[in-house]
Amino acid sequence: MTEAQRRGRRIVRLHICIMLVVSVIGIVGAWSVANDPTRFPKSIVRSIITVVLCWWMYSGNRLARWIMIVLLCLGGASAFALSLRDELFAQIMGFALAVFYMAFAWLLLWSDTVNQFLAYQRGERPPD
Repeated sequence: MTEAQRRGRRIVRLHICIMLVVSVIGIVGAWSVANDPTRFPKSIVRSIITVVLCWWMYSGNRLARWIMIVLLCLGGASAFALSLRDELFAQIMGFALAVFYMAFAWLLLWSDTVNQFLAYQRGERPPD
């Protein structure tokens, strides 16, 4: 594995960890804060889908990468819409999530190191 591929791996791992932490926060929020029992199962299902999609993308699958890019862009747009609310906390969290989601989508789309790592995961080796 080259140094660029290692950097790409670190970037992907960091973003996946952050996404999983956000999912756990969503589960805890749905369970304890929202006082809406219908939100808890939805949060669990969304978190399971997130874990599966992250694992699938980490393995280098191109389709998973594109699904992740589309979902991150949609999530970023949704989070940005949340930042337009009147509550300060919603504004801060919405803007932070929008920046994170869009940054990760941009990295998956344009970062050479991330793409080199994902190609390495698929078993593609650069010519010597």
